[in-house]
Amino acid sequence: MTRIVSSLFLLGALMSGTLHAADEPKFVPVPLEQAAGSKALADYPANEGWRAVPQGRQVFEQVPFDVLHKVQLAGNTDSKDGRLYVARSLGIAVGQRLGRLHLLYAANIPGIPGQPLAALRLHYSNGATQTLFVTYGVHVKNYYGDGEPDEVTDADSKLVWRGPRPNKPRSFYRLYKTTFTLRTDSALETIDAFSLFSKSSLGIFAMTGELADGGATQTAPTASSDESQYHNSLTLHIQDPSGNAVPGSHVRGIVFDTPTRTVTLGRMDDSASEPGIVPVDFPASARELRLVVEAKNYVPMETVLKAGPGGGFVRDMTVKLEPGVRIGGVVRDPDGSAVAKAKVGIYRASTGAAGEPELRYAESTTDKRGRWSAHEVPENMEHLRFRITHSDFRATEVALSGGGKGAPTREALLAGDAELRFENAPTISGTVRDAAGQPLASIEVTLSRTNPPKNFITEQVRTDAQGHFVFPSIESSRARLYVNDPRFAPTAYLVNLDQPPGPVDITLTTGKPLKLRAVEAPTRLNPEIGPALAGAIFSVVDAGGVMFWKANADFRGEAIWDKPLQHSSEAGLTNQGKIPVHAQGVGGYRQATAWIDPNAGEALIKMEKWIPWKVRAIDAETKEPILNFTTLNSRPPTFADKFGPSRAINGEALAGYFAETFIHERVLTIEAEGYETLRFPLMPELGATNTYELKRKK
Repeated sequence: MTRIVSSLFLLGALMSGTLHAADEPKFVPVPLEQAAGSKALADYPANEGWRAVPQGRQVFEQVPFDVLHKVQLAGNTDSKDGRLYVARSLGIAVGQRLGRLHLLYAANIPGIPGQPLAALRLHYSNGATQTLFVTYGVHVKNYYGDGEPDEVTDADSKLVWRGPRPNKPRSFYRLYKTTFTLRTDSALETIDAFSLFSKSSLGIFAMTGELADGGATQTAPTASSDESQYHNSLTLHIQDPSGNAVPGSHVRGIVFDTPTRTVTLGRMDDSASEPGIVPVDFPASARELRLVVEAKNYVPMETVLKAGPGGGFVRDMTVKLEPGVRIGGVVRDPDGSAVAKAKVGIYRASTGAAGEPELRYAESTTDKRGRWSAHEVPENMEHLRFRITHSDFRATEVALSGGGKGAPTREALLAGDAELRFENAPTISGTVRDAAGQPLASIEVTLSRTNPPKNFITEQVRTDAQGHFVFPSIESSRARLYVNDPRFAPTAYLVNLDQPPGPVDITLTTGKPLKLRAVEAPTRLNPEIGPALAGAIFSVVDAGGVMFWKANADFRGEAIWDKPLQHSSEAGLTNQGKIPVHAQGVGGYRQATAWIDPNAGEALIKMEKWIPWKVRAIDAETKEPILNFTTLNSRPPTFADKFGPSRAINGEALAGYFAETFIHERVLTIEAEGYETLRFPLMPELGATNTYELKRKK
């Protein structure tokens, strides 16, 4: 094992390039320490993944980088999980005439191939700008390489460093380098970095400029992209009732870009602007913004903004905050002892009125005496609700009481003496039997759930002589039970703990072998089932993350599961008694999921073939091919579903992939240096190369 780990570290060192750059004086480091969203890598804990990045002066592909800080731009998954990064980092100073810009970076969270993560807007001293997209799978991939291939498709991008992850022998840390070609007719003054609100976030570890060579023929600059297709913004002016700016203001919020799909926004505050002035960045596809404006000692205020008929929002808006009142109290366990480090969330509960969802006023953490306080609650305290959480107890909620027992009163809150007490956690119990109804002893039952800090917890117990099992004091609201004894077919159950659950009866059977066969799905032109898909990967994964079965199809596209799962915790009313089987891993085919009766004996899983949509561009006057252009396709009306931008190779660009049931109207955008942007709606002609004419700019 020592020899393997040493080899992996050697691989990382070789990829980092311990050799010096070929001509180091021509390289100019771009400092990141003053950029918004910057954090020193040395400040991360030793066990944090980002700390593993090689630090200090590093050379990758003969380019030196000063790797000292990380600028993290917001991504939707991180934001939803509470990791709020900045949506913009403006004015990164350069002040040099550069020929190329080299970036060292990595994504966080596996992304969607072809989806842009961020935009870099370059400002030149002559007033010109150049906007460069960073796209998942094209330029960069996830920092945590858990089985995802390393390769990216951009010719000027490359994996440059891999480092081993402790205790994960098949996983690596990864860094990517991209080189963009710049304009050389003017000095590059500053760089703005913007999130484009993708699934992944982007961490930039270093930027290095390469000075322009005045005597050499300059390669055409990297094509500029249109960031407005992804990014929009407005400005909030936060004031007190007298019209004075409120320093330390910050905003959190979500965006609806369809009636059901939401995007959680990143960190927004006044730290990089002026006191009380908060820029709000959001996706261009937004149809509604729900923002909560907050500041210390003021009552948070929610504002809902809707897009106008043309899809636009107000650009500047003033929000006035009212001063809050101070309240406090103590948190105790069910036995009356004080609880330290408990979280006390203070909310305005929804009354059911339209436009009045739950609003969080404040969150406080108890000290070693169990005491807490907050200063952001409205004086009237209407509909006040408290939620207390701790990893050792079940989350408990109580409402403000006008008097009586068991809930805090207004008087107690104002006096700082309100008592909040954790409730006893519920118990999960049940019996495991065989198909004949006889109890089964010594069967291992697994329970999984997440506690309030979102740590995944599993426990195991064995049934007694009467087949009984018990899990006492479960502090979450949902849990899953699994039984996966080798003598029986596995089974999984979802248990709702919002109310004390009744006993769970689990029946184990041997099950009937299930043969699965992956085939190419029929099409409109060919209604017959297509050929078998050898090598397809079948898997059954429960919603709790438990892998029950995984197998590769043989040359006939078949695999047999001797003892298929008999009950899935994912099953609802519409698919009760069925299990979800996933098929993936066949190149050129769309992943498929089918709900299948585990006792059916055999079942087909039909996988749709991906069809490429290719685009050519020609000069409208000369009809000559345009070799360098970019394409982007997006789906109306929300334009949230995008592919690209994709750069042309030998005059042809890939505009996307479609399965036959996924052909929808798209808006195609084609951009080329010196030509007018072409943008129009169409239905793609699949299986063919579409040619479009571009007009030269006047």
